[in-house]
Amino acid sequence: FLTAQESNGLLDPRFALRVCAEHRLSRAVVLLYGIMGMHEEAVDVALRQGDLGLAKHNACKPEDRRLRQKLWLRIVESQVASGDVQLITGLIRESQELSVRDVLPYMSDSITIQAFQPEICECLDTYEGQIDTLRQEMEDHRRALQAFKEDLKQA
Repeated sequence: FLTAQESNGLLDPRFALRVCAEHRLSRAVVLLYGIMGMHEEAVDVALRQGDLGLAKHNACKPEDRRLRQKLWLRIVESQVASGDVQLITGLIRESQELSVRDVLPYMSDSITIQAFQPEICECLDTYEGQIDTLRQEMEDHRRALQAFKEDLKQA
């Protein structure tokens, strides 16, 4: 119902939020926070209620990449205690905002890096591609500079 009413001008989300909070309708509270653009609060309430799906849904909503990344990190941080490496790597892939490098500080010492080997290799491959691209750009600029010097000598 709430998602259908999102664009309805007659819905007062602050009033609805207060009523839903009073009646402990946590799913409705999360949806209302999302409608109001309060994505951090929506993710926090969803995680407190153990609704990972709703938390992920709200983490994808913001247009600001940094905020999305921050929200996904909150989700990962809440799931690290479970020690489920597959869940954590799944969250990294699903988020499309995080890399293993972002998540490692939140990992406990009991989780081995070996569990993240495929993701680490993928990350290193990405970095290698970026380095190759930068090298090619530097070479192109070097050639353009050399051509420019030759043109100046002839002028």
